[in-house]
Amino acid sequence: MQDKAHNIQTIVEEPYIYLFALNSSTIEDQAGLIADRVECLSGLNDPLIASNGVPVHDVIRFFVGDHPAQQFEGGTQVGGIYKCGACGCKDKLMDDQAHSLNCKTRSLTDLHALAIGGKLGKVPCKVKPLYVPDLLVNDIRKELTARKVAVDTTQPRDVLQKTLQEILQGVQRVPSLLLLHPEKS
Repeated sequence: MQDKAHNIQTIVEEPYIYLFALNSSTIEDQAGLIADRVECLSGLNDPLIASNGVPVHDVIRFFVGDHPAQQFEGGTQVGGIYKCGACGCKDKLMDDQAHSLNCKTRSLTDLHALAIGGKLGKVPCKVKPLYVPDLLVNDIRKELTARKVAVDTTQPRDVLQKTLQEILQGVQRVPSLLLLHPEKS
């Protein structure tokens, strides 16, 4: 490689092709790409051979970003009481090192199970999350009953809402790739 000009970037990337996409960061815009992302993912096992016979290996990164990007992918709330999408730690306990270190990290499978554990999480949707503060008291009762939680019909809405929020720990819907088909895994 001496005495010749080389494009180091090309050498480093060979035989990979890197494709980058940029879209608005609104939840609606991100959700609009889900069907295309699922279709692309389903074809990852298909072997690709370039015209010159060189095998091309797909490299995919599901997301790169801070908390809002992670929370969108996992189906957890952005901000609010449960700010950590990975563990469901309450915001008031984030500074408590002993508590934070004992919080179990949740996988996408764990988040999916929490989301579909009731009735509302199984409904296919584009974007609309299971946002507990917006639910009517009868919907909260039905959701808790579907999750096999004993419901006292005399309990006020705020008590039922708090119970459901503690069960969900910030989970508002299935992970983003499952929005169109919530019960798939």
